Amino acid sequence: MPPGRAPSGSPGVPQLVEDLGTQIDAMIEDGTYVRLYRKHFHDPIAADLLTVRRKPASQIASTDLEPTKI
Repeated sequence: MPPGRAPSGSPGVPQLVEDLGTQIDAMIEDGTYVRLYRKHFHDPIAADLLTVRRKPASQIASTDLEPTKI
C-alpha cells in the first residue's frame, strides 16, 4: 500500500470521506473552490467534476475556467 493511504476498510474512513465531501461542497457554495482553483491552476475545471458537483458550472459559465464539454 502506498505511504499515506489508509486501507479502505479502516474505521473512520467513511466518515473522513463524508467530511471531506461536506467541506468541498461548502467551499463550492461560498465560491472558495473556484477562487482557489483560479489562483493555482490555469486550465479549465475538469468536466468530470461538474458532472458530480453541478454548482461550479454556474460559477464558471462564460469564463476561461469553463470546460469545452460538460
